[in-house]
Amino acid sequence: MMGLGLLLAISAGGDTLLVSPSWLAERLHDPAIVILHVSSAQHYDAGHIPGARWVDPMLFHAHEGAGLPPAKSMAGALEDVGVSNTSRIVITGQPLYPAILFVALDYLGVGSRASVLDGGYAAWTAAGFETSRDAPTPVKGILEVRPRDDVVVNAAWIAERLGREDVLLLDARTEEEYRGTADERLPRKGHIPGARLLNWRDVTDQSTGRFKSPAALAVLFTEHGAGQGDTVVTYCTVGMRASELYLTARLLGYPARIYAGSMADWSPRSELPVATGAHP
Repeated sequence: MMGLGLLLAISAGGDTLLVSPSWLAERLHDPAIVILHVSSAQHYDAGHIPGARWVDPMLFHAHEGAGLPPAKSMAGALEDVGVSNTSRIVITGQPLYPAILFVALDYLGVGSRASVLDGGYAAWTAAGFETSRDAPTPVKGILEVRPRDDVVVNAAWIAERLGREDVLLLDARTEEEYRGTADERLPRKGHIPGARLLNWRDVTDQSTGRFKSPAALAVLFTEHGAGQGDTVVTYCTVGMRASELYLTARLLGYPARIYAGSMADWSPRSELPVATGAHP
C-alpha cells in the first residue's frame, strides 16, 4: 500500500505529489518551475503566487458524463501557459480544482513532473508569503504528451469488475447522493453497487484546506475497504469531486483510476445496476 519512505516524504512536504508552501517559497524563482493557478478568473485576479499563470479548470474537464476533453486540446492549453517538456509543474488555486488538473496531467503522462500545493493559495497566504496581482505573459511551451490508458476508466471497465475484491470503488459524493435521496437530475439515483461512500471533503482538514496526515489518510482508506495492492477507482456525479479521491489514492501509493464519466454516464445506461440506501 504505502511505504514508510513515501509517508515520511509527504509528512515533510518534500519533492512528492504534494508540496508545502515553504517548499515552493524556497524555489519560487527556479526557472524550471511553472506555477499553475486553477480557479475562476476572479479568484486569480484578486491575488495569486508571484509568477503563477491562470488556468481555467473547465479546459481540463468535460461535464455530463463525457469524461476528459481531448488530449490534444488539453496539451495545447498547457502549452499556452508556458508548460514545456522540461517544466516542473506546481498546481495551486481554489479547493478541488488543483486535483482536477492533476488528473488531466496524470492522464497526459506528465503527472510525474507535477505536484499539488497542499492547501492551495489559501495555505500560501496563511503562511504569510508574498502575493501578486500581476499576470505574467508566458512564452508558449512545447509539450509532448503520451496519454495513459491506465488512468481513466469507462462504464464497461467497471461493469466487468463489479464484485472483485481487488477493485475498490469509492463514491466521493454526499451521503444523500449516495443513498439516492438527493434532488439530482439523474435518470436513476443512487450509487454503483459495491461502492463505498467517502465524501471528498473528508480527506482534508476543513479549517485549513490541507490534506490530513498520511497516517490518518491511510487509516481512512483502510476503513473504507482498501487493501494492500487494491486498485482504487473513484467517481462522483461528473468526475470533479472524484478527482480529490484519485489524488489521495495516488498520494497513498495505491494503483488509482478515475471513472470520469461517473454517475452522469452510468445512470442513463439502463442495462447497468444502481443501488440505493446506505449499504454498498
